[in-house]
Amino acid sequence: MVTKFQKKTTIYFNKVKYNGAEYVKLYFKNDRRIEDRIKSNSWIKYSIRIHAYFIEYTEQNYRLLLDLFGDIAEINTKYFEPRVAAEVSEVIIGNDLISKMESGTSKKDSIINLLPIKDKVTSQN
Repeated sequence: MVTKFQKKTTIYFNKVKYNGAEYVKLYFKNDRRIEDRIKSNSWIKYSIRIHAYFIEYTEQNYRLLLDLFGDIAEINTKYFEPRVAAEVSEVIIGNDLISKMESGTSKKDSIINLLPIKDKVTSQN
């Protein structure tokens, strides 16, 4: 239980797919209360590969996580579901307009090189 003088640590839940299965990764700053809670629940595993605790995703497991940490941590699920980045139709760089690539071109084959431009500097003597 967190007293009114203790600040709750934020714990982030992110859903990921790996080898056809879905998992929930748990990210948080070092917090003894959260670590103790994890250690007392053997169904929460640690991955050296991703440097995070995780569980296999099921609706029931997800609800258990919410119940398990709700009293000791702020739970952030903003990035729980992966989102596709918004498509851009036009980009303005300086005074130049770069239009959306034609539908026939592959993103892999399309390259935009950004080069520094020297501004003309006039000096007064």
